[in-house]
Amino acid sequence: MALAPYPPSQLHSHLLKTTPPSLTFSWNNLLKAYSPSRLSLLLFSHLLCYPSFSPNRFTFLFLLSSPCKPIEAQQLHAQILKTPSLSSYPFLQTRLINTYASIDDCDSARQVFAEISTKDLVSYSSMISMYSRDLCIDKTFELFNEMRFTGIEPDQQAMVALLSLTSSVGALDFGRFLHGYVAKNRIQMNAYLGTSLLDMYSKCGCLEEAVKVFHEIPERDITSWNALISAMAVYGRGFEAVCTFEAFLASGQRPDEATLIGLLMACTHGGLVDHGRKYFARLKRGEYGFKPGVHHYGCFVDLLGRAGLITDAYELILRMPFEPDEVIWATLLSSCSVHKNVEIGRVTAERLLDLNPDNAGYHVALSNLYASEGRWEEVAEVRKRMKDRGVEKTPGCSWVRIGHKVYRFVMGDKLHSQSPEIYAMLDAIRMELKLAGYVPDMSSVHARHGEEALEQHSERLAVAFGLISTNEGATIRITKNLRICLDCHSVFKLISKIYRREILVRDGKRFHQFEHGLCSCGDYW
Repeated sequence: MALAPYPPSQLHSHLLKTTPPSLTFSWNNLLKAYSPSRLSLLLFSHLLCYPSFSPNRFTFLFLLSSPCKPIEAQQLHAQILKTPSLSSYPFLQTRLINTYASIDDCDSARQVFAEISTKDLVSYSSMISMYSRDLCIDKTFELFNEMRFTGIEPDQQAMVALLSLTSSVGALDFGRFLHGYVAKNRIQMNAYLGTSLLDMYSKCGCLEEAVKVFHEIPERDITSWNALISAMAVYGRGFEAVCTFEAFLASGQRPDEATLIGLLMACTHGGLVDHGRKYFARLKRGEYGFKPGVHHYGCFVDLLGRAGLITDAYELILRMPFEPDEVIWATLLSSCSVHKNVEIGRVTAERLLDLNPDNAGYHVALSNLYASEGRWEEVAEVRKRMKDRGVEKTPGCSWVRIGHKVYRFVMGDKLHSQSPEIYAMLDAIRMELKLAGYVPDMSSVHARHGEEALEQHSERLAVAFGLISTNEGATIRITKNLRICLDCHSVFKLISKIYRREILVRDGKRFHQFEHGLCSCGDYW
């Protein structure tokens, strides 16, 4: 069958003229070749016009591998149901679950799963993966227990999906249970599963346990090393990350681009400017087998900016061998905000607003820069521009895990069932803070809004809820979508000392471990 002279757009009509529709095997081969694209669906729709075409289970397996729209997935499902022998075929049912999961149609996926008469490891794993992606922790754990009750033991793929969910929601207790389950049931610990365990512990605030898991992985690959270096980076363990990188090189392995990104991030969060300069210079010389890309330049801009070398960072961007992207300019703007460099910050913000005028974060950063200098007229101008363009600020959200539930808070949230108790706790915290000599940082808040605006930040509500909902001395774990502000950072240090609590905060940038009035970041973040 000579196909080369015909482009895809003309291939269907040519084949339909030369190949009888009844030759299902031949058509299945072509559908398989087309399955990475939507051409398979187009061809199938043409074939359905011929009564002699009889699709079989392989036909639909290949079609369900194509990128389907919701209506197309439903139509393929309807075609399968026309033939009873196909509708009960296990592999097709599992493929349907995966297809529905890929288009976020969880209800249809659940319906197909419920109709499977004999559920197996593959079908359970597909459902667990879907629930894990959607962060449905209760349903995932329920399904996991059902799976075990029926005598089906999860494999590495299912365990990795469960660990991924555990990492995302910070469910350390369940993560430890899964680790124990792996050991008890002697599930083979390879680099894939070991790295997932490492990632789980690091994202749940247990770096030491992550390091321990790393050393238990029998054959560590580059992904395992990269995961450990990146974990050390977000904890601000710069020197440990550098030592790990040197040990990685000594093992005879070659770093990839992700390795150097993790290493430069570690130098950034650890304040290791000289180390960062050294590794970036080696990278530019090609000593690791590749030259720095835009992400490496972004890390180095961040390194310089966080250290207060704003001019150096700005000049580096201007000398880059390629056009700086939005992320690099945003990184510089963040540093300008921290170090209150209004001049370069204004230029950077204007560049960003040219690239993405509807990004609320850039407007807010520029507004905060002006506010830090008390330039309230400029603040008003920025806010007016936001209002005129219909740009709304991204709300700060914080999540705190209490028991087996995750609770979400936004700024000024009063919808929680225990809001009166939460705000009463905030009042008590305010009194304790004043006794400890706390003075609020009002640099980004107009005087007329006062301290109340700071007190109602989402992370303050989350920590207050954590204090009233957990036993004395229990660790409070909070996840936040944005960078924790300077004032909340100072307050959390004091709360950890006053109430004798360990408070772990994973914000949009890194981990903060507050304990005994100190933070693991050393106030450098």
